[in-house]
Amino acid sequence: MIRPVSGNLPKLTGIQTPSVPENNVTIWPNPAEDYINIKTKDVYYGSGSVSVFDLTGHELLNVSSLERLDISSLKKGIYIVVTRIDGKITGYNRLIKSR
Repeated sequence: MIRPVSGNLPKLTGIQTPSVPENNVTIWPNPAEDYINIKTKDVYYGSGSVSVFDLTGHELLNVSSLERLDISSLKKGIYIVVTRIDGKITGYNRLIKSR
C-alpha cells in the first residue's frame, strides 16, 4: 500500500552544484610509478597532510608530509589525492598509478 505524503515539502527547482575549493596543489609526475612530488602554491606554517582515496572512496594512504609521497604500495589505477593544511582541504588531484 502506498501512503500519500502530506505537509510542507521543499520545492526542487534545479540541481545545486557543491562548491569546491580552488586547487592550490600540484602533483608530479602523473602518471607515476613509485612516488609523487607535491607542491603547494601558498606558503604554509601549520600542519599538512595528504590522503589518497580509491574511486570508491576508501582512504588507502594518509601521511603528514606535503613534499614526497611513496605510492609503490598502490595497485595500477586511478586515485584521488586530497591535501589538507591545518585541517582545511586545499586541493583535489587525480592520480594515475602506472605499473
